[in-house]
Amino acid sequence: MGHIVGLVFKLILLVTAVIYFAERAEAKKLLILHTNDLHAFLSDSVQDKSKGGYATIKTIIEEQRAAALAKGMEVLVLDAGDFLEGSLYYMAEDSRRTFDIMNKMGYDAIAVGNHDWLMGTKELNQLLIDKPPVFSYLGANFKVNKKHKHKAIQHYVKDYIVKNIHGMKVAIMGITTDELFYSWRFSDGRIYDPIKTSHKVSKRIRKKEKADYIFSLNHTGLWKDKKIAQKTSEIDLIVGGHSHSYLRKVHFEKNKNGKPVGIVHAGEHGNAVGRLVLDLVKGKPLKVVEYELIPVIKKNYPENQRIRDYIKTTDKILGEIYGRDWLDEIVGESVIDLLSASDRLTYWTAFIADSMREGVEADVSVHVPNLAGTGLGKGPISREDMINAYPRFFDIDDKNGWNIYTAEIYGAMLKSIIRLSMGFQRALVFSGVTFDLVDRDNNPYVIDLNFLGHDVETPMTDVDDWLDNFLGVSGEARITNILVNGEPIVASRKYTIALPEGFVVGGLGISGSVDNLLKKMKKTKTTMWHALETKIRSTGVLGTDLGPWGNKENKALTGQQWGQNHTFIPNRL
Repeated sequence: MGHIVGLVFKLILLVTAVIYFAERAEAKKLLILHTNDLHAFLSDSVQDKSKGGYATIKTIIEEQRAAALAKGMEVLVLDAGDFLEGSLYYMAEDSRRTFDIMNKMGYDAIAVGNHDWLMGTKELNQLLIDKPPVFSYLGANFKVNKKHKHKAIQHYVKDYIVKNIHGMKVAIMGITTDELFYSWRFSDGRIYDPIKTSHKVSKRIRKKEKADYIFSLNHTGLWKDKKIAQKTSEIDLIVGGHSHSYLRKVHFEKNKNGKPVGIVHAGEHGNAVGRLVLDLVKGKPLKVVEYELIPVIKKNYPENQRIRDYIKTTDKILGEIYGRDWLDEIVGESVIDLLSASDRLTYWTAFIADSMREGVEADVSVHVPNLAGTGLGKGPISREDMINAYPRFFDIDDKNGWNIYTAEIYGAMLKSIIRLSMGFQRALVFSGVTFDLVDRDNNPYVIDLNFLGHDVETPMTDVDDWLDNFLGVSGEARITNILVNGEPIVASRKYTIALPEGFVVGGLGISGSVDNLLKKMKKTKTTMWHALETKIRSTGVLGTDLGPWGNKENKALTGQQWGQNHTFIPNRL
């Protein structure tokens, strides 16, 4: 009897081992390399010229691809959007150079980002005719209204693609942001709700294509990615962008059926390449094997010569447009890193706000950090560096960037505008205005977010803490004790307010007092670049006037703490 029991036990072990190794044999590995929010930072990350650059990114992609293929892995190279407008390179050949270089990078699929359609629908359509994408361009919620118009967009921008990966069907769909602040530039078109579209299209893919896995390439931001994961049932993985988030581990959200959905982001400006290794087993959930953000450090990799030569040629084209001597001229210097941030008041964001106010002699100005470019490193500041710190364009033929707009408004309306600004859902820096930001119990908000890492090598807390704290104040916040240049607002007095062009033309859909203000705005002849350069030259050496800020230039400070006439509303999504 004991002998029989022993045989049965051995048989069970044998069957278990066979099943185990059969399952292991079925697992096929897939390497996903991903980027997002490159913003045409072709040469380097601008903030730190030793990092980033498409030639280095290309080398990393090819090295990782070769190593993976040698191990029998398949490879997907993805970008989650915003690779066009964002640096002066965008102006070379009317954005054709920055689009065409993506054709040379080896991407399989790219999501449409909001800065990729800022040129307008007609120009985007012509761009796709002039430089047909060799990658799959994805935007399931990005639709032209009329079938007979903008045929290139309709032809090239697809809802999804299906790839055969190790004999399994892997679908990749694309979703872009529907924020009003940007969507107005997609005239003759409509951007549908990202969550509803994600649910609808992913269910269609599962039914029609019989897809084994569905990946969503999202340009919607981390907060919205979480919502999309929670409110859909068919998506297996989200590769995201738009919020410029550095996620150093895969973040998981449970979907409608309780299944975990992984979310990955790779920061901004080419500072990192995401590397995700997955196990694919037909009929089973995805399994994450490895994940990391690879820092794009130039000294660690030889630059891809083909891409490097393309960038050098693009530099020459920019020199022909603007004049190389003009671009290279030094306009000032800084003794600190000039950080652009949407989570805190920094020296640089306050400096830009001051530049606007002083440039048009306004009483008050409003700067939107999310609409600016990158920050700058310590040292000399060339005119090209300065431009790349505010590289904003709408029309391709407008080579001088945005202008500053002004309006004369009564103090009563100014109060309303400042209070309504809490609902803009984005960071705002005020110059010429101070106020108290308090909760419903009149307690002041303390916004101390020094743990945020804008650099890929800087540790960051877990994403859950980041989402709870980084996004700033709650919707219950109130603004009190409003002062203009140190004095209480007089309701019957007129004040001059200054705003950047993007805020004005991008905010015309906002209702109420803000809408009334924007309709009264007048375009000045002063550009953002002119105002910035004038302020830089008059300051001389930036960062020597820090006052109590001292060596803690990254610390969140109110205008009163800094001893200057500024106030800040942090980004909250």
